[in-house]
Amino acid sequence: MRQLIFLLFMCSFTYTALAKELKYPTALIPDSLKKNAYAVVRNEKWEVNVISLSKVKIQITKAITVLNSKGKKKAWERFSYDKNNKIVAVSARMYNSLGQEVEKWNRKDWEDISYDPYGTIYSESRSILCLPIENEYPYTIEYNLTIERDYTYGINGWYPSWEDNMSVERSSYILSYSPEIKIKYKEYHFNNQITKKEQENTITWTMRHSTAHKSEPYSPVKNEYLPHLKVGLKEFKYDHYLGHSETWEDFGKFRVELNSHRDILPKERQTEIDKIAATCHNDLEKVQKLYTYMQAHTRYINIIEGIGGIQPFPAETVSKNGYGDCKALSNYMKAILKSVGIKSYYTVVKAGKQDYYFDPEFISHQSNHVILCVPMPTDTIWLECTSQTMPCGFLGSFTDNRTVLLITEHGGVLAQTPKYGKEENKIIRTANVKIAPSGDGTASVTTIYKGLEYDNKHWFAEEDKEDQLKLLHDECNIPNFKITHFKIDNVKTRKPSLYEELNLTLPSYASKSGSRLFLPLKLIKKRNYVPPKLQNRALDIVVKKEYCNLDTISYSIPENYAIEIIPEAYTINSKFGQYKCATKIKGNKIIYSRYMEMNSGKYPAEEYDSFIDFFEQIKKNDQPIAILKQVVQ
Repeated sequence: MRQLIFLLFMCSFTYTALAKELKYPTALIPDSLKKNAYAVVRNEKWEVNVISLSKVKIQITKAITVLNSKGKKKAWERFSYDKNNKIVAVSARMYNSLGQEVEKWNRKDWEDISYDPYGTIYSESRSILCLPIENEYPYTIEYNLTIERDYTYGINGWYPSWEDNMSVERSSYILSYSPEIKIKYKEYHFNNQITKKEQENTITWTMRHSTAHKSEPYSPVKNEYLPHLKVGLKEFKYDHYLGHSETWEDFGKFRVELNSHRDILPKERQTEIDKIAATCHNDLEKVQKLYTYMQAHTRYINIIEGIGGIQPFPAETVSKNGYGDCKALSNYMKAILKSVGIKSYYTVVKAGKQDYYFDPEFISHQSNHVILCVPMPTDTIWLECTSQTMPCGFLGSFTDNRTVLLITEHGGVLAQTPKYGKEENKIIRTANVKIAPSGDGTASVTTIYKGLEYDNKHWFAEEDKEDQLKLLHDECNIPNFKITHFKIDNVKTRKPSLYEELNLTLPSYASKSGSRLFLPLKLIKKRNYVPPKLQNRALDIVVKKEYCNLDTISYSIPENYAIEIIPEAYTINSKFGQYKCATKIKGNKIIYSRYMEMNSGKYPAEEYDSFIDFFEQIKKNDQPIAILKQVVQ
């Protein structure tokens, strides 16, 4: 039937077909590829030709049919370029649902902008951007791009079905290479939808008819379950630097050479550093004071120039300018420590709170950030050199608990950054609330944030008072409250804490009805989130962050009122975590305590209903009410 319909509309548009070729008519998309899909990749082809150690040519064709408004962003494309990564040809065309061309964009029609993903102040990199204005849905955008690169340090891999709610009709990756080139590749999670064809110096992988997958909360990173391909060279080159990837040690030697002779400080800077070091009693104190000195005299600015953004500016340049990117600032801190006899290691890492993944078995470039590792006799200190506010020795969720590559004098060495667990990640809140006979209240609240909870909020201490007050108002989930006084204290130790003190007025906090007051016992931040219910969940449940929260709130009840009803204690003990709430009476006070603990871990998809139930039970019991009754004298 579908073929008959297509034949009829083809006949009705004979004249148009003679004038222009019909491409990607949506009538030919199988229904199976429309299920759960906002867009469909009709045809994608990556042709990667490694011509020599210093030359790669990439040709990309990608046609995406946008089915509805939810899929429009999937058709937006942005390509970056610089002096070593040249876009030699680019175009785009739009086709309507019948396959007729309705719009086109040549190179001059694309927006050409500075490449600025991280607040770059100076960059040799730029981007061309195409944001097509939608035609009537569905429509198709086809991109054609040719890139020439003057290096082989990193070779693009293949990620054919990476986006949620997007199916793939056909995607192929063609790798060709000169006979003298030694390639390597690794296939991840390939299935029977992917075929492989090998010829002399050419390998072709093709995916056909991959259905769309929906986003699922608490999912693993996509590298752990979606098909993809990593490609590299056993010997590679960038500019005049030659590198090898047989071992991590070899791979690290490439970075050693890149960084060589870039750790020399100006004499006047060395004099200042020597004076600071002379006041210290041990190496640990030197690291702490010199890190603080570095933070005070530099600021982070992303600068992409030179050798592809992988070689740091010399320490002397950073000293003079007072700014640098992660590479430059880490190298600068390394130079400072070296000048006082303390060894440290420039450390490359794949940073990010959500999408971390590292394969230690595939030796290749897998990083996007640099930090510093300082080994000490009894411990290791990790330094985030791009932050002016991060305490010495504390990393936070951007780089915690992951494999990193230390660049030692002998080459690369794999290591692991610290994991912050439940003992570190805490919010501890205590409050004293006084309730008036009218139901109005006043409260003094003290909250301590630790570990990754501190990381989420440490920047808060650096804001001005007016902004702090606004942010506190946004955070307090209390009706009709007013902050009459607040204080923020940032304790910057290796196990840092942020102390927050609030004085509040709470108009009509307890609801009055006749002779009774209905008193909410959970003062701030009721737990409302419950993961959505899913039918036939496919993926494991992954909880990355573990933490615990403890609230203790004391309510002084008004005179001439008695406590009529208090909530019963409730406890949940689960593999996912623990929850306890209890209410006690102590004289004229009600003491409400709440403990919430979340475990990190991986759980099978079949346990998702139990996982949801854990959150639902917390939400149900997170709205405790005490009832007070007026006593007739």
